[in-house]
Amino acid sequence: MGGCGSKENKSPSNNNNKGNSVVTRDYSYSDDIRVESINRYDEQIINIIRRDLRENPQIFILNNTLMSMQFFENYQKDVFKLTSSISSKMEKELNRMLLKDETMECTCPDIIFEKVNKNVRYRPLHGPKKHSSEPLVTKRLYVINDTIEVVNSMDIPQYTSIDKPAYQVRIEESTRKGKLKKRPTEIYNGSDEEDSVPELSEEDFFDTVIPSVAIDWPAEQTFEFIMREDRPTITDRRTGYRYRWPTDEMLKDIKSMSCVLVPKGYWVKKGNYSDANIEWEIAFPKAERYIESRMSHSQTRCFLFLLTIHKAYIDPISYQHGLLTEHIRCHMYWECETNYRDWPEHRLGTKLLKVITNLNNRLSKGVLPDYFIKQKNLFESIPKKYLQFAQKVFHDVLQSPAMYFMKALRNLRYTSGKFYPPLDFKELHRILTQTQANKIVNPSLLTAPPNLKRKRYNDAEIQLRHLQELKHKEKILRMKFAEKENAEKVEERKESVDSIDLGVNINTKFPYFI
Repeated sequence: MGGCGSKENKSPSNNNNKGNSVVTRDYSYSDDIRVESINRYDEQIINIIRRDLRENPQIFILNNTLMSMQFFENYQKDVFKLTSSISSKMEKELNRMLLKDETMECTCPDIIFEKVNKNVRYRPLHGPKKHSSEPLVTKRLYVINDTIEVVNSMDIPQYTSIDKPAYQVRIEESTRKGKLKKRPTEIYNGSDEEDSVPELSEEDFFDTVIPSVAIDWPAEQTFEFIMREDRPTITDRRTGYRYRWPTDEMLKDIKSMSCVLVPKGYWVKKGNYSDANIEWEIAFPKAERYIESRMSHSQTRCFLFLLTIHKAYIDPISYQHGLLTEHIRCHMYWECETNYRDWPEHRLGTKLLKVITNLNNRLSKGVLPDYFIKQKNLFESIPKKYLQFAQKVFHDVLQSPAMYFMKALRNLRYTSGKFYPPLDFKELHRILTQTQANKIVNPSLLTAPPNLKRKRYNDAEIQLRHLQELKHKEKILRMKFAEKENAEKVEERKESVDSIDLGVNINTKFPYFI
């Protein structure tokens, strides 16, 4: 069966594409129709780009600005390496380096973004943190305590370990989705749970260390995720291929993975709750790593651009109390599932604005369903004021996306000069804001008025007066241009003053060359 659940044959060219979204091919389309459709599609794309250039310069600038920013040298090659046996080897090395004995193990769900952090660092151009850099993506390390064994509430307690102490706990279903109640059994073999777990201190190269215990895949709570009936199936009219994400093969792999229980105290909650000490949250680090390794290049880039906006405008104000990376991650999963195909690299800005609009709708309603456990609302415990703040930021971004993204992307610095050449955002901003009558002005033209032409006169006195007037206007124009240049230089020398005006709305009509 293919990922979309149909009885059509799989495309022979995709038999080895395990886990990818391309799953079936509709053979009702002839080759001639497909070729004609592809050619027509390419022509439509070119016409759309031309239309953006003519009518929507803001979108045109945004699309091309995003294309200039790179996070991987070779995305397919990097993902293949990171998701092969190398990834498990990395975890084993970490285990040997971090852990003193065999009573713990670690899981690193963010291996794809590990590569991003090696290529790109986040360092603000202005502000108190302008002299320090940090990773764009927070790296998480789930430390799993092997001395704690989780058993079903109906199981009979018994020893399961001889070589190392075991602390056995029962799990019960909670009234709140995404949570499980953890109660100790009568069996205890010399290990103290609290001491066994937060002893591991956070290392410099990890941003978040999360204590946890391993559990089997929670089939009952994730039943809707595995059997989701409203999961869209998209047919590519050009090729006849049908797409659904995740595929049946991916779902089969995911539900075979173990999960973890995270102490509820790790997440900041508000108010008193009687089961606070025994209720833990279910987390899916291995499933997240699996899903993110099967996102397309443009989807991953979209995720990273959203995180850049979050890091530039939201996180400095909310200080991890409001919208978090985990919320953006979950939203991206839903967006990928809705339509896995509609992520064009050449118009990623257009798609990104739709993704932001959808996220803003979730913020306004205060509801973000967990991707694996739909009945769980990830916004449930976040104060409304933080959701409203994030909503306002994204609203402002949607009003002037080119400027907001330019200002945020300037903070991303390549770690090596051998990587892609960086975009000169300062020069781009100067070109976009230096306008005259809604037309781009070439600085070289400012030495002479472009609309004043020298004329021939029969009367020498009239001709002389005209030439003197023309010379006077040229002098005034040169003086104004020099004053502007000096003002810009003075502005550049000021510390922590941002030159980008977020209120500028790009409505310049560009010259139509294509």
